[in-house]
Amino acid sequence: MSLPGGSVDVDNGERHIISSQSVDVTEMIQYPRLEHLIHEFGHIWGLPHNYSGGFWSLMGHRYPNVSSFMNSYERERLGWMTFTDVTVNNTNVTIADFGTAAVAYRVRIDTNNVYLLENHQCISPYDVVNKLDPDLNP
Repeated sequence: MSLPGGSVDVDNGERHIISSQSVDVTEMIQYPRLEHLIHEFGHIWGLPHNYSGGFWSLMGHRYPNVSSFMNSYERERLGWMTFTDVTVNNTNVTIADFGTAAVAYRVRIDTNNVYLLENHQCISPYDVVNKLDPDLNP
């Protein structure tokens, strides 16, 4: 599967996802879990690997005990959310559950470095770290 014509319009044509990536679903036997397919679709949408996202990154490591949930970095790259910038003047910030509120904060350290803050309370049924049942043969 790939994007028709290499691109797709989103947000009523205001944004365009352009990708030359494709996923051959006939070869997905090497990736038998749904989160692998979701990860590969992330590449079709133009998302890179994000190995620094720990267990909370759709585009990070594909171990059994990771989330299939897009983090704020991935959502922002696709234009699905914008960060709330926090400065040193904002010393007290309450961070809502990311899975239900889709709110994340960006703290700029300098011109090249930022911290992205998310609060995962696992309220949404999709915001979980998947656990492999040892009795199953994946």
